[in-house]
Amino acid sequence: MDGGQFGVIVEASEYLDWLQEQMRDHRLGVIDEETSVLFVARAIQQVNNVAPIYGHFDSTIKVGLVRSCIIFQCWEQQSLGRSVTLASTENDS
Repeated sequence: MDGGQFGVIVEASEYLDWLQEQMRDHRLGVIDEETSVLFVARAIQQVNNVAPIYGHFDSTIKVGLVRSCIIFQCWEQQSLGRSVTLASTENDS
C-alpha cells in the first residue's frame, strides 16, 4: 500500500468515527456500517471531484464539505424511508 492509499484510509476512518459519534449522540439517524462506509467514500469522492475547480481547499473547508455531504446523504436516506413508510401506510388503508 502506498502513502496515498494509506492517507485515504486514515481520512475515511476519521469521518467514520465522526459519523458514529453523531449517530451515538442521536444527531443523525442510525445507519448500518456498510451504508456508513459508502456515504463516507461518496462524500470524499464528491469533494475531491470539485477541489480542482477551486484550486486549493483549506483543510477546515474540506472537512466541512465532506461532513455536509455525509449529512445530506443521511437526510436523503431518512426522507426516502419516510416516503416508503407513508406509501405502505396508504396502501394498507
